[in-house]
Amino acid sequence: MIAEIQPSFSSSAVMVRKVAYQLTKIEQGDARVLFTSTGDGLQTIPEYMQLIARMNERVKLPYAEFILSLYPGETLTDKEWLSLANEYVQRMGYGKCCYAVVLNTDKAHQHVHVLLTTVDEEGRSVPSGNNFRRSEKISRELERKYGLTPVENGHSAKTTLGESHYRIYYFDAAMKKALRSYAYRDKISSLLRHADALQSSGKPIHEITLSNEEWRVLLGDELYDDLFNVLEKGGFFKPLLKDELLRQLDRVYAFSENTADFRKNLEQEGLYMRLVTKRDKSYYVYGMKDTSFYIKDTSLPMKYRFGHIRFGGKGMSADEQKHYLYDHVFMALNGSDSYR
Repeated sequence: MIAEIQPSFSSSAVMVRKVAYQLTKIEQGDARVLFTSTGDGLQTIPEYMQLIARMNERVKLPYAEFILSLYPGETLTDKEWLSLANEYVQRMGYGKCCYAVVLNTDKAHQHVHVLLTTVDEEGRSVPSGNNFRRSEKISRELERKYGLTPVENGHSAKTTLGESHYRIYYFDAAMKKALRSYAYRDKISSLLRHADALQSSGKPIHEITLSNEEWRVLLGDELYDDLFNVLEKGGFFKPLLKDELLRQLDRVYAFSENTADFRKNLEQEGLYMRLVTKRDKSYYVYGMKDTSFYIKDTSLPMKYRFGHIRFGGKGMSADEQKHYLYDHVFMALNGSDSYR
C-alpha cells in the first residue's frame, strides 16, 4: 500500500473544489463515499470543516488530504477499505478531526482519498512533524494485517506520487522560476501588479507559497489563465512535469514484472511509453497524456532506457531482445527506418 500525504493547505475554497471533484466522480460512477465523520452527505463536509478550522485560527494550514493506494490487481471490500482507512487516520492522530473517505475506482489501482482538517473537534492542532515516518510504520503494519503487497524500500510516499506535489504546486514553482528569468521577469511582474489581493497582502512573492487552486482564488480566473499561458509558452512547466513523470515511473516500476507488464501498467495509469526505431537507433518515448508532455528515454535515468530496463535482476525480455537484434542487425544491413 502506498500512502501519499498531500501538502496541507489554507484555503477552504480549495477544499470545496476537492469535494466537488469527488462528487463529479461519484456521479460518473467512478467513486463512492465510504465514510464521513459527521454522518452527513459529502456535499456538506466543507461547511463543517470551515467551522472546525475556525476553532483554532492560529493554524495556518487547517486542511489536508491523504491518498491510500493498492497495487493494480489488489482489491479490498468496501468494509475492509473503511476499516483500513479509519485505522490509518486514527493512528496518524486525526481521528477526532472532521474527515471523509472516498473510494475511487477509475484507475488500475484501487485508492481512497481522505479529505480532512488538521484541527480536531476540540480546536486542537494535530502535530504533523513526524507524519512521514509514522505513516511508513503504520502502512507496513496495515499491509501485513490486510494481506497486501508490501512496498519496497525507496518506493513509499514521502513525496507525493499519483496526484503529486509538483502537480499541486507547479504554478507556484513555475512562476517563481519565471521571475528569475531575465526574458520573462518584467512580463510576469507586470501581470502580477493587476492582482489587488496580492498587492494588499504586503508580502514579497518569494515569501508566499500557494497551491495552484489557491493562486487561482487569489488572482481570479482571468489573470491566473493569462499567467498560466505565459508560463506554458516559456516552457517553465517542463522541468516540473519531468519530475512528476519520473515519480510516477518509479511507482509503476515497483510493481511491474517485465517490460510488457510495465508498458501495460503505465497505459492503465494514463501514462505513455512507446518504442521508436529510426535508422539503427532505438529509444523509448514516455509521457503523461493528460498534460501532452512527452520525453525521450535519454533524458531519464539509465534504468528507463531501451535495453537497460531490468525487473527482479532480469535483463531484456525475449520481446525486447528481438527488437534489439532487429534494430542492430537487420536495420543496419538494410538502412531502413521504422516507427512502431
